[in-house]
Amino acid sequence: MTALGCDVDPDLLVCALTHRSYSYENDFPPTNERLEFLGDAVLGFIVGSELYSTYSDFQEGMLTKLRAYFVCESYLAGVARKIGINNVVLLGLGEVKNQGNEKDSILSDTFEAVVAAIYLSNGIEIATDFVKRTVLENIDNAKILVEQNKTGDYKAVLRNLATQKNYGEPVYTYEETGPDHAKMYIVTLTFPNLPVFQATGEETTRRKAASLAAKNALEQFAAAK
Repeated sequence: MTALGCDVDPDLLVCALTHRSYSYENDFPPTNERLEFLGDAVLGFIVGSELYSTYSDFQEGMLTKLRAYFVCESYLAGVARKIGINNVVLLGLGEVKNQGNEKDSILSDTFEAVVAAIYLSNGIEIATDFVKRTVLENIDNAKILVEQNKTGDYKAVLRNLATQKNYGEPVYTYEETGPDHAKMYIVTLTFPNLPVFQATGEETTRRKAASLAAKNALEQFAAAK
């Protein structure tokens, strides 16, 4: 996989990409589960170390929240898709039929196994470089997450961010759905100076829906380059 940016022992790489469903159907041991176990530990160490160095003024609680963000299943699955793991993971016929190559759980586990394969092949420095280029490429944007966790007022945080970045004042468009006794509100959030950007929120009140849309927008910005 050229997207890895480093050489990896071929046997380790194949093992890292081998889901248990493929192994069981093809009598092809081992699976990537042992590598996943090691990769989880290596990834957690690297992410924690980089956050510790980058945000020297943050206390343990905030560092823990940020580490959880960068190593959560959905985030790692997104990274796996970005570097093409979903196209090369080895799956059994059942998982192929069920589009297992797009399941967050499978992709995140496989990514951790790949991290372990890189670590075992090259050592911690190369593994750190890989994680910084993939998982932590947006580490500076973690400040957005810090601000929203401090206040809980997602609309205010978003408004400040929009002012700083010259996105324009956030525009909230409201839509009502459902019967009167179970009405739901869908909010679409856009910016005058970001024509292709959109975030949505659906809740039982206008206020909650707008807050959720703002939260989703902040998370999109935090994950963007």
